[in-house]
Amino acid sequence: MPVFALEGLRQLLETIEGIRDQDTHPDLQILGVLPTMADRTITTQDALKTLRTKLTNIKIFDPVPKSVQFPESNLAREPIHLYTSEKKLIQPYQAVVKLIMEQKK
Repeated sequence: MPVFALEGLRQLLETIEGIRDQDTHPDLQILGVLPTMADRTITTQDALKTLRTKLTNIKIFDPVPKSVQFPESNLAREPIHLYTSEKKLIQPYQAVVKLIMEQKK
């Protein structure tokens, strides 16, 4: 999980605050954060820990591990859930979909 991703998230949060402050969408919120391309490096683990510590009011989904199957599924022109049955690659996305569906009720 590169430092640039955390910086991008910081900028997104600032943008959302700015939009809320303008009264155009005062209820705008982030449903959650889905870390992707997570590996087992200390840097990534520290970044995930920081996310969970600093963003206590935002759901942090289980990270999607880095895998060669993502570019392979792109080449095969298949979504990852049809390309592989590896739960660790699919379940984080399913958790996001479940939360979105619950919000629509």
